[in-house]
Amino acid sequence: MSVEDAEIIAQRPLSLLFVDDDPILREFARVNLAAEGWAVAVAGDGEEALREIARACPDIVLLDLRMPKMDGFQVLHALRERELTRRLPVIVITGRDDEASIDRAFSEGATSFLVKPINWRQLSYQIRFVDRANRNELTLIERADELALQRRELEETSVELSRALDAADAASKTKSHFLATMSHELRTPLNAVIGFAEILTTEVYGALGDVRYRDFARDILGSGRRLLALVNDVLEFSRAAEKSALNEEEFELAELVEEARRAVAKQAREARLQLHVLEDPHGTVIRADPIRMTRILTNLLSNAINYTPSDGKITIGTAISGAGISITVSDTGIGIAAEDIATVLEHFGRIGSSLSQQHEGAGLGLPIARQFIELHNGALTIDSTPGQGTAVTITLPKDRLVRLGAASVTASPEVQAA
Repeated sequence: MSVEDAEIIAQRPLSLLFVDDDPILREFARVNLAAEGWAVAVAGDGEEALREIARACPDIVLLDLRMPKMDGFQVLHALRERELTRRLPVIVITGRDDEASIDRAFSEGATSFLVKPINWRQLSYQIRFVDRANRNELTLIERADELALQRRELEETSVELSRALDAADAASKTKSHFLATMSHELRTPLNAVIGFAEILTTEVYGALGDVRYRDFARDILGSGRRLLALVNDVLEFSRAAEKSALNEEEFELAELVEEARRAVAKQAREARLQLHVLEDPHGTVIRADPIRMTRILTNLLSNAINYTPSDGKITIGTAISGAGISITVSDTGIGIAAEDIATVLEHFGRIGSSLSQQHEGAGLGLPIARQFIELHNGALTIDSTPGQGTAVTITLPKDRLVRLGAASVTASPEVQAA
């Protein structure tokens, strides 16, 4: 029942059916109940009552129990067996006030029970109470039906969403597999292009002649290396998306930092940047995937080099705290505005600047680093001030700390471009 339907019912006159074999009592009922503004119909026995209900179902039935042909118990039983009258309110009005009659009346479906002689004022209150309770019950039943329908719809939607997610996951895996396969296939010819370009550039087998040939060879070599770096990024991106299992080993944190430093040392020299490693005083040994951790740190260092002007400084430091084991790569570069940090952490996310436009890339370095550190249940955070520099920190959870001991790798000196 809608709110509008309930209001319409509440505004129209209440319809009553008074069932009693006493004609005088029926006439009293017409007078007293009609005085309340209600529409009153009467019946002299149970059979007549059922016919009247079938013809025009009232809002409430006022029913005597002791009647000829069909008594009140039989009427109640008949009403409750029919779907249309199963919830029809019935107030039993009878002179039989014994416990057995009361129990039987309620067991057959009586809504309320009054004992004769009738107190018409009390009956009026009883009718109003039963009518209000019945309308509330009907409203609750309809709300329950609506909720049940909504639940079924939600369950169906959930099933559809689950299927869609499965399909999307399958499509994502297919895409990742395709990217990984294509990346492998692309690297083979690229290695040949880069290798032969290096031979031409260095003139291993003799002079090329015209100086323009050397310039062309350098262009081929530079473009090949950039394309190979892009292919490697795409391959790493597809691996990160697949969230494959980690190949964990125990190793010293200082070894990881030193390996990453060596990997970018030439790039730092060419950019005329200082690359400084702060010594790990703890000799920290961690358990992690060394290949992916090296890739994370290399990406952070390469990113810092690309966005730091010449004569700047890049520093790598490690620390142990209550949060876990952290490695921070800080630079004196161009910095990142607070509103752009979310962008640089997105796949293929790049922000525009005069310095960033000098370095080609797909914008996968930081996203790959974040995905790989999250595979370790760690986190990546960025603290940056435009014009002053950026500090990117990766943090591994405390349970990846194996032990502390004497550092086996001495901190490297600053790498200064020649």
